[in-house]
Amino acid sequence: MRVSLLISLILASPFSFADGISFSVGESRSRWTLAGETEMRPSTYRLAYVKESPWQWHFFETHKLQVDWEFAYNRWNDPWRDNTIEGLVINPMFRYSIPFSHFDLFAGIGVGATYSNSQDYMDRELGSRWLFEDRLEIGVSANNHHISYSLNHYSNANLASINHGMNINYINYRYTW
Repeated sequence: MRVSLLISLILASPFSFADGISFSVGESRSRWTLAGETEMRPSTYRLAYVKESPWQWHFFETHKLQVDWEFAYNRWNDPWRDNTIEGLVINPMFRYSIPFSHFDLFAGIGVGATYSNSQDYMDRELGSRWLFEDRLEIGVSANNHHISYSLNHYSNANLASINHGMNINYINYRYTW
């Protein structure tokens, strides 16, 4: 039901600008390392549908600030519990791009909402299934291909009594059409 609601929201969008798909591979870290053990760095994955909105502002003739809506599916491997955490995300991303002759540099920031199927991840208590996704991104794009690095922070913003939060480093590839 959650997935069908997400798909309905995407397809019902009135915008007809560039769309894209993004795939991200990342890793997180445990809070604690037991004596004699190596630190756990489980793999994480993120698949997103990116919808460019009509809200764009131009600066210095060629620089551009735009809003992209990301509808994402997260999959976090949890070696502490031998489990997989899954979640859905909606995040408006503000991206500022600077064009060069054959490519563009861009930086992005966004704060969105995440719903996951667990309140626990590795040795962290997230305190809620509803989390905020704070995302900082920097990258390069050429034609329809975008490669970037992002730091995603997930927490409940102290809306619950426990809020360990977590950071995930991602390498992202996005294709737009």
